[in-house]
Amino acid sequence: RVLTGGSAGWRGPSPGEQASSRGRKPHHPVVIVPGFISSGLELWDGLKCGKHFFRQRMWGTPAMAKAYLSDRQCWMQHMRLDPRTGLDPAGIKLRAVSGLEAVDWFVPGYFVWGKIIESLGEVGYDANMLHAAPYDWRLSPTALEQRDGYFTRLKSSIETMVKLHGVRVALLAHSYGDNLARYFLNWVEAPEAEGGGGGGRWWTDRHIAAYVDIAGPMLGIPKTVPSLLSGEMRDTAILGQLEGLLLGGITNPMDRFLAGTLGTVAATFRTWGSLWAMLPRGGVEIWGAADDALGSPDAPATADKDGCGISGGGGGVS
Repeated sequence: RVLTGGSAGWRGPSPGEQASSRGRKPHHPVVIVPGFISSGLELWDGLKCGKHFFRQRMWGTPAMAKAYLSDRQCWMQHMRLDPRTGLDPAGIKLRAVSGLEAVDWFVPGYFVWGKIIESLGEVGYDANMLHAAPYDWRLSPTALEQRDGYFTRLKSSIETMVKLHGVRVALLAHSYGDNLARYFLNWVEAPEAEGGGGGGRWWTDRHIAAYVDIAGPMLGIPKTVPSLLSGEMRDTAILGQLEGLLLGGITNPMDRFLAGTLGTVAATFRTWGSLWAMLPRGGVEIWGAADDALGSPDAPATADKDGCGISGGGGGVS
């Protein structure tokens, strides 16, 4: 992307214009699962200091700036979750904004999915063939289903689009959205008696034509460890933008927009199940090992019990 005068544009024809000029037309409906910090959050219930922001954005759009700058401590209180349950604190209820507008632009001049949605529109897509599935990105996958029925609603939305258009969907996921999408694809086929979606073994084959993973942290993010310990996350591409917003990093597009302390930020981060869900994965099942010791990326290549599949030396699960 190119930032020009505070608005994002393309050098030359956009991808959508290029696809349209080659005769491409809409075919598969598109379902978008946005990433970490990418969905707008609005206030439905709050403490006395924040009640006047009812149904205004506490995250995303210039309304966030108004809420933060009017009372920073109050804003931070509303962004935290209950540290024991990982759900809503007493008297506070933030919920994800619905629709494409929840994921298109974070603030003016800082787009998230906006240009992809625009390019799809140039090919011929519209709101009938595009579905965004925003969510409260602070929550863990299990908490999202427990509190919001997120995966139940996502399953219903995909089934509806397949029924309406008679063709399977393309599922697009970014960042933490990849964790959720892969969790969903396992959950949806699991029996309801086991806490799953009850879709059956072939649900994915019947409903998903393609899955596009955009920068998904499949094996976790190492820097989540210091982020949770101290609030520091400067070296992490996915999380660094959040630190810039909270701490006013000079390299962030929202230069010095927000400010805070690492201690306060860390205390908030620790209540977010999403960060715990992005801790690095490892051990024998991921990297393999020659003995019973914990596996690591530089361990000698080994085979699993069936003689195939798991390799060390930087390999993955095949």
